[in-house]
Amino acid sequence: MLSNLLNEKTVRIADGKKLDWKTSIKEASKPLLEDGTILNGYVSSMIDVVEKEGPYINIGPGIALAHAQPNGFVNRVGMALLKTKSSIEVTSKIHMVNRYFVMAAVDSNRHLE
Repeated sequence: MLSNLLNEKTVRIADGKKLDWKTSIKEASKPLLEDGTILNGYVSSMIDVVEKEGPYINIGPGIALAHAQPNGFVNRVGMALLKTKSSIEVTSKIHMVNRYFVMAAVDSNRHLE
């Protein structure tokens, strides 16, 4: 299943421009927006959750998994990855990330495959 979600269309490497965590989530989301997997509201939801709950998306050294509760802004299960050339701070210098995964789920179970 993962190999169906992460492929040449959904994996991107950021150019040399300076990014912050919000822009990184937006950039990582672009393939899913372009193919209709998610709508813009889902991107806003992911950013809102980090602003309210903190850097919960930092799931390990250098890795973030941005996601939000299933909502009407997700059309199908999807995942994308943005690799940045340098690490980006997610709300504090403790949470430095250079790989941003975006996960979209239509419900609480289907994405577990």
